[in-house]
Amino acid sequence: MLIDTTTRLMPFCSSNATDILFGLASQLGWQFDSNRLFSNGTRNISTDSWWGSVNYYLSVISFIAAADAGVIR
Repeated sequence: MLIDTTTRLMPFCSSNATDILFGLASQLGWQFDSNRLFSNGTRNISTDSWWGSVNYYLSVISFIAAADAGVIR
């Protein structure tokens, strides 16, 4: 199932498989395709979505870590 899902993305991502952000993009794609982000009946990320909250914190923690490491100024 994983191979079938990601095969269509490989022309765009094959050189980035070791990139730490590749996992985040894959996770967001999976959540989007499986409608885990949309509990409000629209295609907008619901403020009540547990998955949306986790994605927000995952993004913020990564940003703070990059800023702390000096990658982002």
